[in-house]
Amino acid sequence: MSLWFRPSLQKLPREINLISRQAIIDAAGAGRGAEALSIARSYAPLKQDTDAWFLLATLEANCGTSAGLESALRQVLTLAPDHRDANYNLGVLLQSHKQSVAAIGHYRIALKSGAYPQAQANLGLLMLEAGDGVGAIAMLEATVASSPDLAEAQLNLGLAYIHASRYADAEQAFARVVAIDPANGKAQHSLGLCAESRGERARAEECYRQGIQHAPGLIDSYLRLGRLTALRGETQTSRAIYKAALRQDPRSVDALLVLGHLLSRMAANGGDYGEADACYARALSINAKDARIHYAFGWIAQSKGDAAAAIKHYRTALTLQPDYHEAMAGLSSVLERDGNLLDARATIAPAMSHPQPHSLVLVADATLAKSQQERVMSAARLAARAPHEENAHWQCDLYFALGKLRDELADYDAAFSAYAAGNAIERIPFDHTANAAFFDRIIATYSRQAMPRLSRARNCSTAPVFIVGMPRSGTSLIEQILASHPQIFGAGELTAINYLMTHFDTESGDGKAFPEGAAGARVAALSLMAEKHLAMLGKLDGHAVRITDKMPHNFICIGLIEQLFPGARIVHCTRDPIDTCLSIYFQHFNTHHPYANDLDALGRYYRQYEKLMQHWCAVTGLPMLEVRYEDVVADQEQVSRKLVDFCGVDWDDACLNFHATRRRVNTPSYQQVRKPIYQQSVARWKKYEAHLGPLLVALGVAH
Repeated sequence: MSLWFRPSLQKLPREINLISRQAIIDAAGAGRGAEALSIARSYAPLKQDTDAWFLLATLEANCGTSAGLESALRQVLTLAPDHRDANYNLGVLLQSHKQSVAAIGHYRIALKSGAYPQAQANLGLLMLEAGDGVGAIAMLEATVASSPDLAEAQLNLGLAYIHASRYADAEQAFARVVAIDPANGKAQHSLGLCAESRGERARAEECYRQGIQHAPGLIDSYLRLGRLTALRGETQTSRAIYKAALRQDPRSVDALLVLGHLLSRMAANGGDYGEADACYARALSINAKDARIHYAFGWIAQSKGDAAAAIKHYRTALTLQPDYHEAMAGLSSVLERDGNLLDARATIAPAMSHPQPHSLVLVADATLAKSQQERVMSAARLAARAPHEENAHWQCDLYFALGKLRDELADYDAAFSAYAAGNAIERIPFDHTANAAFFDRIIATYSRQAMPRLSRARNCSTAPVFIVGMPRSGTSLIEQILASHPQIFGAGELTAINYLMTHFDTESGDGKAFPEGAAGARVAALSLMAEKHLAMLGKLDGHAVRITDKMPHNFICIGLIEQLFPGARIVHCTRDPIDTCLSIYFQHFNTHHPYANDLDALGRYYRQYEKLMQHWCAVTGLPMLEVRYEDVVADQEQVSRKLVDFCGVDWDDACLNFHATRRRVNTPSYQQVRKPIYQQSVARWKKYEAHLGPLLVALGVAH
């Protein structure tokens, strides 16, 4: 909770019957503040007069310097140690400089001679900052009782109530501030905090917007408003809000970090990380010793699959802040994904010995739990923490990790309950009507009649192999089998095709969006887009005969892929629809899939995916091989040989030992591809059948 105060200097110099006083007044009255200050500076030292020094202090406060103000106030107190207003104002100055202990002393002296509501209001805030919440509330309640119209006292009392989790009382205090001063942006912001505590996000957003309107320099209002709009899936709105915050304060590291986090999540769903990297670099130039920035660089490197860079940045963060639990969790996650389990455990050990480990540490610990006893203990910790975690994303992580552990413990009803709780937190209504209309536009653009007439890029490359399908349909397993071949490079989930689709209007140079813009795309534009993509693939591996891209949702873009790469191949992964949808429901994706958190939406989306894939199978001229996950499990060698033959390379036995291939797999299936083929994921849905009614109905397979 950020705390604030805005006390003002008392501008009431006592009577000074001196000629110089009139000269000062004349200069100040004519708007010549610098002249008035200059006269006072030369005059005051000549007089051992508290009024003269206090007059100088007043002018220093209005148009002088902080150092001059402090010097003048201290001179007053040298002459009159109990001077009420000088003690109050020096307390204000010291409080603004974070010298709380000294400020408290001066406020207490100011209060010796009687009630002083402004001093009491500030003193109450300092008591709160010092950890004396009970004393602060008592002080501020007394102040409010004697001075009910002092908005600052009401505001600080509200903050003290929030600190004590007395949100209803806090809200009443902030409402009284707004009644006194409707343009008090800090009170509006605080009302937003209260609304958020009750889960009233719409009301909170309204309050934060009011806060921004009346106190545009209050950066926390922007950050909280941006977070709430991002939770609704309105990433562009959130981005604009964070940028507005940076216009107010270009050196706000907090604003740069949240904008960087948002941009990196957007990049993970199609695009590059350049803008996010730039935000973090700007933050680093402002404060290179802020461990959060190095953690952010680690997170983005981990998201891009650069394990070495992620480890480096996480370790730097921990050097700067050894007790940084999030960095411990991030480093442990990278080490675990690389199979370095001992170091992963050692990394989080200090945090696990803490009375309250960070939620991400508990999630990392759950990932490392392998024995029955470890899983039971980890599940108990997750179950105790999850309901109380205030950060929505971390709370989701806790519930999904808990669901996985309970599934491994064969407690299927409890597992489903945990997964359902996690999905409910970030659920966004899926507009299946709009999505169906989008898919229909794609089908119309790439109709059987239109396909032969569409332009194609000039390249003849046969390197690209696109592995498509629904998420959790076996795409990672198929790529791991192929990537085990010495002539095939597995590039993982590349975002480039999705980026070209979502930015087709600018990338094509025609200003027309996908899919309709693809119908009139020029050969030159398509060739340029394809050349850039092929150059990027060449940098990944310049010697591979084939390079796979296993971004599942490239199934949307098969027509565009054919236009860009007429020599490409498509591997279409399928799996039992119920198992596929259930596995998606059980996965907390890094980027949001709007259909993934609701069983009915999942079923509807799957049906739309099926319709689009049936269309591609009927119209595409690209070679396409359909591979069923269940067939791979039943006879890995036969399917593997068919895959290798489809890719046009000679057989290699390494494809049978795919689990021994050492490569970075930066997808939720990274653990599965390290193991030989296993049967547990086939017909897994039957263990959860009692909970799947909405999904079965939506898929049209309800019994």
